[in-house]
Amino acid sequence: MNSVIEALEIIQNNLSTALPEPIRPWSLAHRISASTRGILVSGARGVGKTTLLLSSAPQRSLYFSADNPLVSAHSITEIAHAAFNQGFDGLIIDEVHHARDWALQLKSIYDSNPRRFIWASDSSSLILRTGHADLSRRFPKLEIPLLSFREYLNLKCQLDFKPMKLWQMPREESRLILNAVNVIAEFREHRRAGMRPFFLEHSYQAKLLATLEKSLFHDVPYFVPQIQESHIGLMNAVIGHLATSPIPTVNIDSLCRDWAVGKEKVYSLLNTLEHIGVIHIVGYRGAGKVGKGAKLLLADPSLYACLGGNTGTAREAYVVTMLKAAGHQVYACKDETLGDFEVGKAIIEIGGSTKKPKKSDYVIRDDVEAPGERIVPLWCLGFLY
Repeated sequence: MNSVIEALEIIQNNLSTALPEPIRPWSLAHRISASTRGILVSGARGVGKTTLLLSSAPQRSLYFSADNPLVSAHSITEIAHAAFNQGFDGLIIDEVHHARDWALQLKSIYDSNPRRFIWASDSSSLILRTGHADLSRRFPKLEIPLLSFREYLNLKCQLDFKPMKLWQMPREESRLILNAVNVIAEFREHRRAGMRPFFLEHSYQAKLLATLEKSLFHDVPYFVPQIQESHIGLMNAVIGHLATSPIPTVNIDSLCRDWAVGKEKVYSLLNTLEHIGVIHIVGYRGAGKVGKGAKLLLADPSLYACLGGNTGTAREAYVVTMLKAAGHQVYACKDETLGDFEVGKAIIEIGGSTKKPKKSDYVIRDDVEAPGERIVPLWCLGFLY
């Protein structure tokens, strides 16, 4: 075991010395108290989980990924005991679902080592939720969202602005931002190729498509038993349709017929796509998830530009993604003559620079700079976190 710990420490040192600069301002350390020993961290592939875990970790912690062959040959309990005997204060375990009986092992390690900390992460919040019942008191959950526009400007332009509160877009703060940067141009680039930190490495669209492919081929089979090639084809078809359609819905009966798949399997695949961070399913308030009238939107708005998608749908996807990441519940509006979505008690309408509010409480307009009475520039939604 000593040689395994030594090899894992070398890997950790290699990763730590290669951390990108700058690092996104979203911080794990600021979201947990000093007394918190256990956390479960989730987030879509490519949002920077490994970077944030390594950069936020306390001193003398051992990082390793549970899908590393060195780790697969042992239990994480064995690795934990060996690491603690060598003086490490805690563990950071990435891709934790690859470890057998991971939830039981985390609980045992936590309970047996009261002065040690354990951080675990995975790409899917659903994976962590399946083992969370026994861990809920010990391991609070944190989800790392896609990059906000505010974070994008911080990484690209080294500009540091305060977050804004929903429907409270201070004109003075907006003026400072508008004076510091070409907001319209930078916001377009953020939505086109800047929703994940790897935009700093160039080849954004190629990396984004590779991330999507890995999600479909590696994450979906974990949830959907007996996955078949036709199921992957169906999911790709759904993603392509949602990217280009001006009406972000799918016809379940048509999907079943075209791909020779039962309804139960289609619903299972769609729900899985949501849980692994590929789509958002936005239904009516109080209705079923994929019921009649539900909108299906790509969870990463930059996929629309990557796939030559519909501009109007991409706007709606950006609003939903930012609102959900900021902790707001979003529902499709039953009466479309009123607006597009319900957020709390407010009805919102989304569109271009001349979009009319209909009967909504707020109209969110793209390609406008300054907020106004009941008018919220789309870029301001990117400052919610």
